[in-house]
Amino acid sequence: MACSSASIQDAAKVAQGAEYVLMVMGLDQTQEREDHDRTDLVLPGQQQNLITAVAKAAKRPIVLVLLCGGPVDVTFAKLDPHIGAIIWAGYPGEAGGVALAQVIFGDHNPGW
Repeated sequence: MACSSASIQDAAKVAQGAEYVLMVMGLDQTQEREDHDRTDLVLPGQQQNLITAVAKAAKRPIVLVLLCGGPVDVTFAKLDPHIGAIIWAGYPGEAGGVALAQVIFGDHNPGW
């Protein structure tokens, strides 16, 4: 389903009622892969608008997880005080969800 301004508003309403918000955004292999160059580094579609609207509506700063293989310009998120953390996860594979949960909940620190 394509992201429309109506679905962005719906997502912001859901975020208002949530204690914590984690957004998983980024690219898939239809947008980046071997022999397929992207023409820019921004998140595709309405992702930036969605992230900004949800972050603004949330009670606390959100966690933004990026799934992508290459660089993505998320300067807007870095400068947004409503976004408390940005995690670049690459394409984490089958155990990626568990690994992300362990990092987010403090059960594992990949820097140590």
